[in-house]
Amino acid sequence: MKSNKIIWWIVGLVVILILAFVYYKKKYANPISGLKPRIEMGIGKINNITGKSVDLTLRLMIHNPLPVGLDVEKFDFSIHMNGVAVLEDRYGKGFKVLPRDSSMLELPSRFNLGDLAQESKDQAEKGADSADYRFEAIVTLSKPVLGKDTLHLVRNNRMPLYRVLQIKVADYDIEKFRLGDSDIRLKIQINNQNVFPVQLRDPYFVLDVGDQKRLGEGHKPGLTVIPAKSDSLYELPFEVNLGKILKTAGQLIGQGKDLPFTLYIKSTMESENEVFMGSKMNLIIDGKLKDLDKLKRSIGEE
Repeated sequence: MKSNKIIWWIVGLVVILILAFVYYKKKYANPISGLKPRIEMGIGKINNITGKSVDLTLRLMIHNPLPVGLDVEKFDFSIHMNGVAVLEDRYGKGFKVLPRDSSMLELPSRFNLGDLAQESKDQAEKGADSADYRFEAIVTLSKPVLGKDTLHLVRNNRMPLYRVLQIKVADYDIEKFRLGDSDIRLKIQINNQNVFPVQLRDPYFVLDVGDQKRLGEGHKPGLTVIPAKSDSLYELPFEVNLGKILKTAGQLIGQGKDLPFTLYIKSTMESENEVFMGSKMNLIIDGKLKDLDKLKRSIGEE
């Protein structure tokens, strides 16, 4: 009987010690040990599109739940799309995030289209209109917080798969070059695989052929509408100088359809999607006249 009392005393003492420990942890534990800054990421604006790259602004929201501010010295970040690295960059300007506050940061960035081309093609073949984006950031602090001078932040998002317009020169009339016609019309093939239409406002274009710079210049006032999920031909009217055409005709006699050309297109994009609205497009399309014949035949077979 006496031994049972001793056992119950021991059990009671253990329970009291456990309750005392829990109370102490609640009262004196670090109140911010479980808090951690977090980020939200989105594509704010596409600023410029060329044949090789896309300049855009990433919109980043940094949430700081800590009772102390963050003095950020630099900000290294990367973006993976469906597991494929498409961007690695650094934001070198220091900034601060106040205690228990949020701060919006706009990061100017550049996507190289070569990095995106294969992944976009694979997704297009699957019929996908969205992708898994993983944003990782290494935040270097000028003043340590919770004993750390760097923070590793990760954010995963499912977002639309934005595709850049694919534009090719598709057709021309070689006889008009030889005859010195003052009006040349090129046809371009524009492929828009986005789920929303895109419009080109007041496109301006210049054509170089061989050694002849600015053989033709043209302007198409108003809006050129490119429907969603479309692959269509559009006509570009050029005005040319007779003397320049005669010089080009001489090169045609010597080089024939091996003669190279360069088409420059400048325009402002409009769209119901705010990411593309107001984006500048500056495309440079290089090729040879014989390449246009091949493309023309392939279009005719479709």
